[in-house]
Amino acid sequence: SLAHSSLGVMLIGRGEPGAAIAPLRKALSITERNAEAHYNLGVALLITGQDRAAREEALSHLRRAAGMIPDLPPARVNAAKALLLLDRPAEAEAEAREALRLAPGFPPALVNLAEALYRQSRYAEAADAYSELAGLNPDDVDARSNYVVALIHSGQLDRARAAAEAARHSFPGLAWFDFCLARVEAKAGRKGEALVLLETALARDPTTREWLKKVDEFDAYRGTREFESILSSRPGGAQD
Repeated sequence: SLAHSSLGVMLIGRGEPGAAIAPLRKALSITERNAEAHYNLGVALLITGQDRAAREEALSHLRRAAGMIPDLPPARVNAAKALLLLDRPAEAEAEAREALRLAPGFPPALVNLAEALYRQSRYAEAADAYSELAGLNPDDVDARSNYVVALIHSGQLDRARAAAEAARHSFPGLAWFDFCLARVEAKAGRKGEALVLLETALARDPTTREWLKKVDEFDAYRGTREFESILSSRPGGAQD
């Protein structure tokens, strides 16, 4: 069992999780009391599995490993990841919190917790988790972005404004944070500021047009002369 389990670990380490599945299954066929094999089989299935059945099986092995080694944070982290893929955010939250109890501030567990809270529409709590992640690594664009977006959804506009302004300073030229701040100002009823920021975002990145289709903060402006004029402009100031 140990030899098969070790081979599986080596294959995962070499970036071949699909090839690791067979030896890990063989290890478990010899003895079910192999926490390492359960954990690594769960990881391999999680990496390679594209359907619900594979993710359910991954979850069962990860939970088995966590039951056998209760102080193994990665088992909880990956179980939370599997649960998020299975669209079970409340259970994912519980696994993420247990991982954080075992390893306070562990970034992968914080990522899972934040996503689980966000998927449950608990935006203020998600924002706090994303804030902690951003504090651990201020260069993490995803954490900074998710923090701002969660604050917008939670209605904490002053915090959202401050976070978006700080992100614009940290990542100058990145249109996404111009767009985020424009959303904040639009939600706050500051039309002039919102449209100036929206125009800046559009000039920097035409993908802003796609972002606009996914949010509702600008709905009150659609059809107005100012808004349509901004949308008709091409980068560099040319008109369509």
